[in-house]
This record gives sequence, structure tokens and C-alpha cells, in this order.
Amino acid sequence: DPRRPFIVKTNYMEIEALGTVFNVEAYADSEYTIMTLEEGSVKVSPDDKEPLILKPDQQIKYHNMTGATTRETVDATRVLQWKHGYINFQKASFDYIMQTLERRFDVIINYETNNFAGRSFNVKVLPDEDVVQVLEILKEMIPGLRYKIDGKIIFIH
Repeated sequence: DPRRPFIVKTNYMEIEALGTVFNVEAYADSEYTIMTLEEGSVKVSPDDKEPLILKPDQQIKYHNMTGATTRETVDATRVLQWKHGYINFQKASFDYIMQTLERRFDVIINYETNNFAGRSFNVKVLPDEDVVQVLEILKEMIPGLRYKIDGKIIFIH
């Protein structure tokens, strides 16, 4: 209905649906606000910037502190598999992976950010995998990674 557009507003951007399927990831404690388009089109208006029209399989990443906006081509079907219990990390930072695991498994993960900075990872988490299984996968990917679990707190070193 053109007279009543569907608009999603986050702290840092506004997304207007133009007949579409999309996903918005906007957590208060996250470094980025991320919008991924699966089908149709959307108009994304980051704070004080020109609106962008996205096509399917495009993603906008808005850095919440600097205001830097990037547009990337992604496999939106993979990104949106979270609806079925999967988590797909594509070129994801270690920090982003840890934040997502904290939300998914309701845990607190302590680690030294500098030890893992500047690297990106591609990892898929299946719906039936628990946090220990995910940590074991990361352990295989990152030589020297060790972890200790104390209740709901995980220490990575």
C-alpha cells in the first residue's frame, strides 16, 4: 500500500520495503547494523546519507560508530538460514562470531580481542550443535585456541 509503506527503523538507518523479503540485524551492543535482501527491493537510508536501493543478494553494513556504509554481494539464502536454526558466518570477524554465539547460547564469552583481530572466518553452525561443538570447530580453524567453560561463562585464550 503506497499510502502506508512498511518501514523498519533502527538507531542508525531506515529501511523501506518495496515488495520484498529481507533481514535486519540491529543489536544495541553490536558494531554494525546489517540489512540483507533476499528478494524484491528495499530503499535503505543510513543516517544523513543518500538512500540506496538494494537488489537481491545485496547486503548493507553500517558501522554504528563511524557511519561508514558498505554494500556487498552475499548469498542471501545462506544469510537468512537463521530462520531455520542455522547460523552462517561469511567473512565474519571473531568479535562478531563471539557476539552471535553469546546470543544464541545465552553465555558470556571472555577473550582478548587483539589475539583474533584482523582475521575473518567462514563457519556454519547447524541447528542441533551446542556451544562446545562450535568451540571445537573454531579450535580446529584457529591454531592454539583453547577454552575453558565455567557455568555460563566461557574463557577463550
